Amino acid sequence: MAVVKRKVPTDVESFLAWENRQKLRYELIDGVVYLMAGGTRAHDLIATNVIRAIGNGLVGTPCQVHGSNLKVRSPAEAVVYPDAFIRCGPIADHVTVVDDPLLVVEVLSKRTREYDMYGKQLAYYAIPSLRHLLLIEPGAVAVRHESRQPDGTWLLRLFRDLDSTVEIDEPRLSLPLRAIYAGTALAG
Repeated sequence: MAVVKRKVPTDVESFLAWENRQKLRYELIDGVVYLMAGGTRAHDLIATNVIRAIGNGLVGTPCQVHGSNLKVRSPAEAVVYPDAFIRCGPIADHVTVVDDPLLVVEVLSKRTREYDMYGKQLAYYAIPSLRHLLLIEPGAVAVRHESRQPDGTWLLRLFRDLDSTVEIDEPRLSLPLRAIYAGTALAG
């Protein structure tokens, strides 16, 4: 992920108007614009596995899973592209940015680990609708599930066993780590 060095608008509305006209994808966090970089096969496979598992679990609900093509806007003046997220309720087909995810998934990488675990994480915490954040390691079996508690605090659960299952209460989902890591060298 590279920091863009040219003059780019950093207020959210101007950034969104600018970013929607670009061929490449950019994120905005704390007034800094980041060019989105490609990922590894493991990163892509894990993100795809998560989208498949979540999508299968949401059949018959008013919720949908989305991949990394839609932007998520945070009240913390950030605009980001999560690897996957869930939002519920109707939405127009032409929408390019949403502000009401219920669950967000980030697959970490060496290049983006600090950025994803600090800058983006704080931006996600500021989203009132967000109830769950999953941070997934692609090079080791490790899934961090952070869930917002009724008092507004965040509870962290760390899953490191392929036979574990991340249970999401809203909407009701079960995400087995074997399904998340299927097809990777870590799945055996």
